[in-house]
Amino acid sequence: MMYSGENVLVIKDKNRGGRRVLLNRGDLLRFKYFKCSIFESIVSEEVFIAPLVIKQHEEIVEYLDKKCAQHKSPPKTVDEMMCAAEQLAKSLLNQRASNSHEVI
Repeated sequence: MMYSGENVLVIKDKNRGGRRVLLNRGDLLRFKYFKCSIFESIVSEEVFIAPLVIKQHEEIVEYLDKKCAQHKSPPKTVDEMMCAAEQLAKSLLNQRASNSHEVI
């Protein structure tokens, strides 16, 4: 089927009552470009961002492990660990807030 002398792709959508979508070559190339962009974004997240998140996670776990070892009675249950982490976060926020008000 030819439309105005161009090669087009006709897609029939059965869910929408037989409507047709016409795509010319330019549209197809744009879709291919979008597909490549999405693929590159996913790959960059897997290659660059995931290792950074894993490294940060390991640093946090190591820090919490050191802090727990400093206590006389380290947390033994998940609830105790959550409470200890919340208290640690609050103390770090308070420490940062007090440091930000200092005159340099």
